[in-house]
Amino acid sequence: MEINNIEKKYSIVKMLQIAIVKNDPGLIEKRYKKAAKTGYIDEEVHGEYTEYILDSFNDDTGKFEQQKILQRSESILDKLLQKNKKNSLVQYLSAKYSFAVKEYENAVKYANSAIDIIKKNVVDNLNVSKPLNLIGEIKYVTGDYLTAVNYFNRLFVGLCCCSH
Repeated sequence: MEINNIEKKYSIVKMLQIAIVKNDPGLIEKRYKKAAKTGYIDEEVHGEYTEYILDSFNDDTGKFEQQKILQRSESILDKLLQKNKKNSLVQYLSAKYSFAVKEYENAVKYANSAIDIIKKNVVDNLNVSKPLNLIGEIKYVTGDYLTAVNYFNRLFVGLCCCSH
């Protein structure tokens, strides 16, 4: 009986991940709510969901929708940061959130933290290219074009082990 329950929870979470890959907003919301009720969502799945909703945040999004996206992201990130500050995905998503709310110094701090964690932890599941790219974007948006080009070049050349 217990095994069937675990399999059911696992399949619900997998269905959420498939919806995220398919990029279907209505289905993602429906499956996230269902998966959250199971209590089986781990920080990686919360992270995938948070990354998805942060990726939907842009200047074309209406103010009300932007507010909802930021509130949902902040709520999930607060929980994730309480559980595991030494997770590169959590640090990277915190950087993306800070970037979305235009807290650029915090965004760079979190992105650099993600890079440090990745370098120290070979089994970490986040590629260093995401935080490097985000720092490049931040530098570009804040007018530090030379530094932005530096970060983008590091991505292009694949010098992921360079210091920041």
